[in-house]
Amino acid sequence: MAEEKVPIWNLWNNKKSYGICRNSNSSIVPFPENVSGESEDFARGSRTSSLFHKLPISSKYVGEYKKTSSKRLRSVSRDRGPDCQGDFRVIDWPNESNKIKIRNGYGEKSWTSNTRKNFAVALLLTTVGLLMGFLAAYLDIAVEWLSDLKFGVCNMAVFLNWATCCEGTSSLDTCSTFSRWSTTLQLQNIFSGWSATVDFLLYCVISLIYTCIGAILVITLAPYAAGSGIPEVKAILNGVVMKGFLSSLTFIVKMLGVSLAVAAGLSAGKEGPYVHLGCCLCALLCSFFPLIRHDGRLYRELLACASAAGVAVAFGAPVGGVLFSLEEVSTYFSSQVLWHAFYCAFVAAMTLKVMNPYYNGKTVIFEIPSNLPWNWFEIVFFALTGAVGGILGTVFIRTNLLWMKLKEKHGFFKRHPIGEILLVTLGTCVLFYFSDFLSGSNSEILTSLFNECSDDTQELDDIAKRNEAYLCSIKNSKYVALALLVGTFLKLFTAVITFGIKLPTGIFIPSLTVGGLCGRLIGVLVKGAVTKYPKFALFRECLLSSSCVSPAIYAVTGAAAMLGGVTRVSVSLVVIMMELTNGLHYLLPIMIAVLVSKWVGDVLHVDSIYELYIKIKRYPYLRSNPPNENSRTGWISVRSIMHTPVVCITSNSFRLSDLERLITEYKYWNFPIITSFEENAIVGSVSREAIAFVLGLCHRDNLASRDPRVHFSPPSHLSNLHEAYSILNTNSSSLEDFALELGSIMDFFTLTIPDNTPVVKVIEAFQNTGARVGWLLNGGKLSGVISKKDIIQFMDTMSS
Repeated sequence: MAEEKVPIWNLWNNKKSYGICRNSNSSIVPFPENVSGESEDFARGSRTSSLFHKLPISSKYVGEYKKTSSKRLRSVSRDRGPDCQGDFRVIDWPNESNKIKIRNGYGEKSWTSNTRKNFAVALLLTTVGLLMGFLAAYLDIAVEWLSDLKFGVCNMAVFLNWATCCEGTSSLDTCSTFSRWSTTLQLQNIFSGWSATVDFLLYCVISLIYTCIGAILVITLAPYAAGSGIPEVKAILNGVVMKGFLSSLTFIVKMLGVSLAVAAGLSAGKEGPYVHLGCCLCALLCSFFPLIRHDGRLYRELLACASAAGVAVAFGAPVGGVLFSLEEVSTYFSSQVLWHAFYCAFVAAMTLKVMNPYYNGKTVIFEIPSNLPWNWFEIVFFALTGAVGGILGTVFIRTNLLWMKLKEKHGFFKRHPIGEILLVTLGTCVLFYFSDFLSGSNSEILTSLFNECSDDTQELDDIAKRNEAYLCSIKNSKYVALALLVGTFLKLFTAVITFGIKLPTGIFIPSLTVGGLCGRLIGVLVKGAVTKYPKFALFRECLLSSSCVSPAIYAVTGAAAMLGGVTRVSVSLVVIMMELTNGLHYLLPIMIAVLVSKWVGDVLHVDSIYELYIKIKRYPYLRSNPPNENSRTGWISVRSIMHTPVVCITSNSFRLSDLERLITEYKYWNFPIITSFEENAIVGSVSREAIAFVLGLCHRDNLASRDPRVHFSPPSHLSNLHEAYSILNTNSSSLEDFALELGSIMDFFTLTIPDNTPVVKVIEAFQNTGARVGWLLNGGKLSGVISKKDIIQFMDTMSS
């Protein structure tokens, strides 16, 4: 009598058992996501050898992989946590959509499911854009108020900042409605003649309180909130699973921490953390849509859209945000994601425009006049500015790496992170408080650097209290150049020691500030040279012009070059700078500076700051730049780094109990399915997750007690899977004739590679497909396995 084949569709009616299965001893086998840090793409050889005696099935069904020794991808408990993660799970990009089909079934409801999904995506993107606009406006207002609170308080209303309280005045000293703390607390009577010192001490104390509160929140409640979050977002969009990084608690702590860190006056920006905050909002909203939450691929595509919205509200640059998400953050970015990201960034930027946080109808405070002239001979100096920016970016990355290694080696700051934060805060206050020019926030400094001198401000030479007058001092031009040089190195130094502390800190604005200072310095020097040597052959073009060489343009190009040298972005950076400054007239100078900065970084062979931190934290991130085929890795065969033998499942000789014991004893994420152990021809693969789901349904419907055979028969076509598995013989109840057809849970995509393929080609295959595991063949027969983590380890070894 023919076997009775029960389609898996009969098991969809009860899905509450998803994620667990029960064996004969009634013990619970957790769903793989509940054993993060134990399940791996490859198993441990030292452990599997003893399992041959534990499994009731024949040892020919199982084999063992060689253990991969890696300093980055270890699986020990001390590697778990936000600082030192070594065993993250990576998703299988091509087969992620199959998980939804396994959960919901195939067939009649596909049209309804797609309609619901499209509506959910549109609603989610709109909501993320709206919330990001409101959040950015709130943070802008909160940071400005907290920053002014260090100096004093408004007499009219405590919640008013200095600009609103003292509208129409040029400084705190001439404002009668805003009182410094020494006056408010009436300390000038107690400390007669020491009011300035008291104001400084209170300034430092309030800054220390800000950073101390932020550090306590981060360290005790949400360690993932530290840093900018962009390295982790890059890893997640590359396919890494990180629990807790996008949680609601992380979002709240990040939002509060970044406000306190920036308001404290640290060399940190809130623009980079906007990307993390946008992804947190998107993840929280996705939890309300099961169709999206369980689809790892769609989930990450929406996170990429949220990243674009974060950059859009950070700089008022929606187009630049989309390009930044495409160029820097995302690994897999389709044309549909491009449209979704564009829409989300548009909604976010429009909301920020309506909120008007700067009370001037603009979304950013950086804007330069559109009529500043530049001449063709200045292209040489724009290129020089780009080269200097690339060098400074490289210096920042390498010195920050040395600083991180120094802290790791001596361990004092590692054991006392709050102490490190307080020392950095105090040092920053002491360095910049007494400077009329550098005492303001980075945003205020950039606003001054991007402004060109006018006839009205040139008469304020001797005042030098406002930044514009200070930078436009003609009589003290040498002193201004020296101050810009000192400010460049001071800001660079504080940015190096600040980035990496246990606070939410970004690197965008600090990099722009360092580059803007250096670029303005170059502009001042070039203008001085043109003024002193007007008849020099290179400067003859200036003889026909009333005004020549604008240092503000050099500040913009220097800022772009420095940020490009640190983050190694190019196209998106040019668009962001144009939207940020409304300077379409300066497209060519910005492009020249960014291109030269990129070339300098490539020559110096340095990774971006984000990829550097991905390496430091050992995330399993597959970089987009494979080794050169002409290098020493070009001739290495993948056979030399593969794992063998392999744990296999035969397509028709396994029983349900064999599958259950197999996933109980072996913590693999994928299993190959072969025809038989004699032929050893692979017909597909199946994920641990799909097997666990089926086992849970079988136990719920009391099918496991019959211990049926399981068949894995891939369908002839994928267009109508429901009909392909509708074979059912209800007239037979014999245990020997009873079988389950599980071909529907097989992975749709199985990456198979000849084992003599060069490793560099295998790396390209993993990068292009996003697969988690590749099965290696020798003469058409399964010979080994290689995982994405193996590829990452190999690339790290070759680059070290």
